[in-house]
Amino acid sequence: MKGKLLLMTILLLAVALTSCEKKYTYVEVILEKGIFGGIDKKEKEPKIIKAKNDTLAYLDAYQKFCRSVKINKDMREAFGETYSTPFGFKLLNDKGENIANSTFFITREEEKRKIEERVSRLPNNIKKSAD
Repeated sequence: MKGKLLLMTILLLAVALTSCEKKYTYVEVILEKGIFGGIDKKEKEPKIIKAKNDTLAYLDAYQKFCRSVKINKDMREAFGETYSTPFGFKLLNDKGENIANSTFFITREEEKRKIEERVSRLPNNIKKSAD
């Protein structure tokens, strides 16, 4: 009986440790046209990303950024001009450190390319609505 209890405890602990998700904060950086001219660099409202590791969090953040770039492009096609443009992003870990430029993995460039291709194939629903 004690053996079964110990085994169950170990299994539950193993499942709990392998399924833990960490919290990251995604902050998009934009360039925004100022009221009196010029361009200001600003940060949009932070969003929480939950992921098992830095690599998966980075890929989620990169996809969010690519979608913002695509939406901006679609708006420019539909309306001729936008007042803010996605410039980059920060990915903050639980210590508040920006890991966007320090998260490296073997297939990073390949995965980024796949995300870019997938997002670029999305239809321009903004132009359809505007027409």
